Amino acid sequence: MQKNTGLNYNLSQLCSVYKLLMRMTALTCLRFAIIYLFKKLVLKMDILAKNIRALRQQYGWSQGDIAAKLGISVPAFSKIETGVTDVNLSRLEQIADVFSVPLVKLLDDDERQNDECQQEEVDIVVQKLSLRENEISALQKKVIILYEELRQCRPVAY
Repeated sequence: MQKNTGLNYNLSQLCSVYKLLMRMTALTCLRFAIIYLFKKLVLKMDILAKNIRALRQQYGWSQGDIAAKLGISVPAFSKIETGVTDVNLSRLEQIADVFSVPLVKLLDDDERQNDECQQEEVDIVVQKLSLRENEISALQKKVIILYEELRQCRPVAY
């Protein structure tokens, strides 16, 4: 009984490639989801910073005025106002109290075009994901075809 070790090795490789393709599909989906959520978070931080700056200017206050009311340094408030630093919920409530506005107003985005931009980004991500899934599907089909061809070439052991 002769074994074709080269053939067995190729079948093993095909199985490995197929498993890799399956992992790539999952990783691609995960990667796009992470990118989307990160962009959404950055956009929210930009909105928050813009709203805080607009309220401060509307009241005619300096960064030093607000920093003193919040009990923080001017550089610390500047980082909040420019979106450089993350703001926790208690600090957001404190800022809302200083401006006498509901917390939601700090996070509110009056510009509806941001929603349109977000939808465009989602559409682009979905389109890219669809293309990648099609590519992976085509590669999976090739792997299956090669596997079937190799399986038909395998000598039957008696």
